[in-house]
Amino acid sequence: MNKILPLGLMLVLISGCLTPTGPLKVEGGLDPAEYPGARLAVTGLTSDVKEEGWRDDRVGLGLRSILSQLFHEYGSFLLVEEKEEIRRQLEVLAKASWQTAGEGVPPPDLPGTDLVAHGRIIFYGKPQVSLNAGPLHARTDTVIIRLAVTLEDPVTGAYRRAEAEGAASVTAGSALFTYREDGLDLSASTVGTATRKALEAAVAAILSRE
Repeated sequence: MNKILPLGLMLVLISGCLTPTGPLKVEGGLDPAEYPGARLAVTGLTSDVKEEGWRDDRVGLGLRSILSQLFHEYGSFLLVEEKEEIRRQLEVLAKASWQTAGEGVPPPDLPGTDLVAHGRIIFYGKPQVSLNAGPLHARTDTVIIRLAVTLEDPVTGAYRRAEAEGAASVTAGSALFTYREDGLDLSASTVGTATRKALEAAVAAILSRE
C-alpha cells in the first residue's frame, strides 16, 4: 500500500473539473514518423517557476519519468534508460536541469541515441474565485500550467517543439505536489493533474502528423 507524503502542504481531494486547454503552438521541421523504433533519451525538464515546492528534485525526476512514459506509449520509441548506467546518467542530468531556468543544461553524449526529448515549465498560475450561495461559501482554486516539450535529433539539429497548457480546478484546500514512497504522484493534486495534462497535450502535438 502506497503512503502519501505531502511536501509541507495539505493533501486535497480533487472535486473540481479538469479543463486542459491543450497545445498552444507547434514549431520545427522534425517528423517523428521518420524515426520508427528510434532510441530516445529524455533528459529532463527545466523550470522558470521560482515558488517554494517546485525546486524539489523529486518533482524534476518524476516529471522526467512521466515524459519518458508518454513518448514511449504515444510514439513507440525505445527508451535508452532501460540500461541502468544510462538511467543513472539521465537522473543526474534531470536533477541539474530541474534547478535551471530556461533551456537547461546540454545533454551528455549517449551512444546509440537517435532522439533527445526535454521540457520546460514556463508558467504556473493559481487565480482564486470565491463563491457565495446563501449560507454556503466555497473557494475554487484553478491551477494553470504552461510548458514546452522539445523532441530533437542530436546529430542533425532538427527539432519539433510544442507549447501546451493544462488546467484543473479544486474546491477547498490547496496542494502543490504530493509523493508516494516510490516517487511523485501527479494524480493527487491540482498542480500535478494540470501538469500531466499539459505534458500529454504537448507530446500528442509533437507526434501528430497534422
